[in-house]
Amino acid sequence: MQTESGDRILKKSLVRDTIYYLLASLIPAFLLVLINPLLAQRLSPYDYAIIGYISSFAAIVTPIVTFMLMRYYFVTYFKVTEEKRAEIKTAILHSLILVSLALSFIVVSLISIYHYIFNSESEISLFPYLILLVSAIWFGAIYTFQLSEFKIQRQSGK
Repeated sequence: MQTESGDRILKKSLVRDTIYYLLASLIPAFLLVLINPLLAQRLSPYDYAIIGYISSFAAIVTPIVTFMLMRYYFVTYFKVTEEKRAEIKTAILHSLILVSLALSFIVVSLISIYHYIFNSESEISLFPYLILLVSAIWFGAIYTFQLSEFKIQRQSGK
């Protein structure tokens, strides 16, 4: 009888967590759909080009920064003690900060070189927007790591 109650609680928790994670990915997409008409009224094609240009680089680079370090953490998460896990987490967070910072400088350099060689006639100004890209890479790596840790710890309410 107690097992049936425990199974029901586990299923309820699983459904609740699934709904939280689903909403966490649907809400930003829904907000973008709602905001798009407002942006379309106020942005020129030039502004859309800047947003698309910079966003495409962010979409390519961010997963590269975070994938291997987080994968290692989650593979070893249940294999080590709590103390060792804390040490690994600290090392990975330091690495994420340093690697994403170093990669940000590399990305700025490569995008600048690409832009000035292949798009020299372009009217898209890079530097105010390129800084936003770099900060998105930098903060995105840490944010993704923390979100993934909440998932593995089943702390979806945080």
